[in-house]
Amino acid sequence: MSSSAMNWAISLFYLAYLIFEIPSTLLLRFLGPTRYLSLSLILWGSVTVGMAFVKNSQQLLIVRFLLGMVQSGFFTGTIIYFSLWYCKKEQIMRFSILFGAVCTAGVLDGILAYGIRHMEDIGGLKNWRWLFLLEGLPIIPLGVMTYLFLGSIPDTVQWLDNCEKQLLTNLLREDAGNVAVYVSTCVACCGTISAFPLLLAWLTNNVGGHTKRAMAVGFLVGIGQIGGVLAPQVVYPDDSDKLRENDRRIHLSLDEYKYEAAITEPCDRHPDIRYKW
Repeated sequence: MSSSAMNWAISLFYLAYLIFEIPSTLLLRFLGPTRYLSLSLILWGSVTVGMAFVKNSQQLLIVRFLLGMVQSGFFTGTIIYFSLWYCKKEQIMRFSILFGAVCTAGVLDGILAYGIRHMEDIGGLKNWRWLFLLEGLPIIPLGVMTYLFLGSIPDTVQWLDNCEKQLLTNLLREDAGNVAVYVSTCVACCGTISAFPLLLAWLTNNVGGHTKRAMAVGFLVGIGQIGGVLAPQVVYPDDSDKLRENDRRIHLSLDEYKYEAAITEPCDRHPDIRYKW
């Protein structure tokens, strides 16, 4: 297989990931977290197993695109699932565990790949085919277990009594005002903070000469401050409609609150939501 085909195989995975990220999240809303996450895992495992049986570059490109498609919403779905069960002050620890598990999986994956290198022609299969088989097969039963044992929301699970369900629901409702902001900020920071050191390392290793390197790094860091210059000129909190909307929601009467809270899928129009800057 040519290096060009391998490059396209990598690119198509991320292209599919990009294209289907938002549609996958909308599908999560339609199916519910349990069915969506379990379906994602089953399809993820199945496509990974399918990669073990590709016979040419065209098949590889198709399967890689499919893999990006079925993986695209899983991480976002997991973040959203956490927000359905934990208050914002509790989520950071769960996010940390999630990212720690991802890093640990990367380490274990390397160890597994090293061992699979020695499985050449076992069962008549090349070692790279064994790699996809052994990494994909366990994901399928994990998806089935997710469907059987993972509760979607507190109100639907059987292992909480009615008092516990009501208590958890009330805690989450009281915390709901800042959950969307908190989750999105965590996700954004995870990408930004992890990407920036990589970008700086790439830049310093590809620009020669101290003066040229200093100029390049200074330009990179400096251009990032444009947002700080423009943002205050775009939003004016003192006379913002959203600030007035916050004040209106704070002073709602009980009947007005119940009326607005009862709207189907109020999203950010829910009276508990407060806009932030």
